Amino acid sequence: MHNKSLTADNQASILGGRNIGDEYFDATLEVGFTDMDTLCIGPVVPEVSAAFDLYWNSRWVYPLRALVGESYADAKQVAAYRKALVRGGVELYEFKPLASSATATDDGRSRWRGLSRASLHGKFIGFDRRYLFVGSFNVDGRSVALNTELGVFLESPEYASNLSSDFDQRAMVLGYRVVLTEQGELQWVTLEDGEEMRFDVEPETGYWTRFSTRVMSVFVPESQL
Repeated sequence: MHNKSLTADNQASILGGRNIGDEYFDATLEVGFTDMDTLCIGPVVPEVSAAFDLYWNSRWVYPLRALVGESYADAKQVAAYRKALVRGGVELYEFKPLASSATATDDGRSRWRGLSRASLHGKFIGFDRRYLFVGSFNVDGRSVALNTELGVFLESPEYASNLSSDFDQRAMVLGYRVVLTEQGELQWVTLEDGEEMRFDVEPETGYWTRFSTRVMSVFVPESQL
């Protein structure tokens, strides 16, 4: 079960990928998750409540005395599909470590610099700057075939366009766009202080990091991409 929702008095629901924990609300400096939510009011709320009740009152549910878990990161086998994705017209971005792309707070300090772990956790899919899907769904085999997920499909040109524009502006600063050279080789492109930077190998990685990632990827099923 991977559904996430917060409903108040059957009048309003918050949907997205956020879990309940300090790391999802900027309440700890040890780890940070960048997340996204949407506040829903109207006829969709009873549907969200019904989805919650379906699980809460299920015969499979048992009271928990303790909650234990750890974050799971998908295998980086997507590297094998970079060229095919870019050739197919997909705009591919790879997120930077937050420690190197930190933003300053009001007092001038770097907000995230020095985190031992940081992760992009928000989930949304935009279509033609008119439609949006926001929810718990990851674009991977586990969400498609194994997990139960929850989300909302929105038709809002203004909201979708604003969100897409915001993503486009941030992506080249907070991440690397993966492109192909005229020779068909991969390059990673980003902006540093307004200047375009290009890399011929995966940025911010060393030889042993790349080697160990390739070795470990052999043991991860392709279905878990």
